[in-house]
Amino acid sequence: MFHGTILREFCTKLMIDHRYNDQLIKC
Repeated sequence: MFHGTILREFCTKLMIDHRYNDQLIKC
């Protein structure tokens, strides 16, 4: 859904910090 280096890094950070980023954000 979202494409971009910053967004990708943000999503990775969320995945590490929170294990539910998959439900909130679709990278």
